[in-house]
Amino acid sequence: MVNANSVKFLKKGNMPTKKLELPNSLGYIKPTKKTISTEDHTNFQIFDCLFAKDKNHPIRYYDETSGEYIDLDRYQRKFDFHIFYNPSRNMLILDTNATIVKSFFKILKNLEEDQRIEVKTYKLDYEFIDQIFKTARTIRFKSSDQGVNSKTFSGNEVTINQEAIKAIKRDNVTSIIGVLDVKGQACTVSISKTGSIACYSSLPKALFNTGIDYPLLEFTV
Repeated sequence: MVNANSVKFLKKGNMPTKKLELPNSLGYIKPTKKTISTEDHTNFQIFDCLFAKDKNHPIRYYDETSGEYIDLDRYQRKFDFHIFYNPSRNMLILDTNATIVKSFFKILKNLEEDQRIEVKTYKLDYEFIDQIFKTARTIRFKSSDQGVNSKTFSGNEVTINQEAIKAIKRDNVTSIIGVLDVKGQACTVSISKTGSIACYSSLPKALFNTGIDYPLLEFTV
C-alpha cells in the first residue's frame, strides 16, 4: 500500500472560518477546532473535507425500493480527506491523491471572490533532492524527442545517466523515486512536481512514537 500526501501553498484567498459548501453539492471544507503539531513544532489547523468526483464508468447497483438492479453509465464517488494548514508558511498538506487535489482546487479557484481559494506548488530543486537520496531509482522527465512527450529511466543510481542529468539541470523532471533515510529507516520515496509525496515502504515505526495521530503527516513534514 502506498502512503501519499499532497503539498500545496496558499496563493490567494483565505482558509474558511466556517463551513464552505462547494456548488452543486460537490462537497465542502469545514474547519474543526482540532490542531496538531509535528515533532519539529510545525503547527497545523485541521479541516475536514468532502469532494464528489464524477466517474465516467458503467456500474450496476441494487435499488432496494424497486428490488431491481439498475445500470448507470456514470456516477459520483465521494472522497473524505483532511487539509492540514500551517498559517505561518501558508502550507497545506492533504491526505488524498493528486488527482482529487487538482479537481478540488479547480472548483475553489472559480468561486465568488470572497470565497475563492487558489494554491500553488512549491518549486522543487531536483539537484538537491538527488543529493539527499541514498540512491535514485526512477526518474521521469519531459522529452522533446520526436513523438515522445516523456521518458522514464529506472535502475540503481539512475541519475548518473547523462540524459537524466540534463533533465535535472533543465528543470524537466516531473518525478523522482529514490531511497531516503527517514528516522533511521530506509524508505522508498516518490517526490513529484505536482506536490505529491509518497512512501512505497512501510512508514518508519519511529513516526508512530511521536504522539501525533497522523504519522503520514509527520513523514511528509
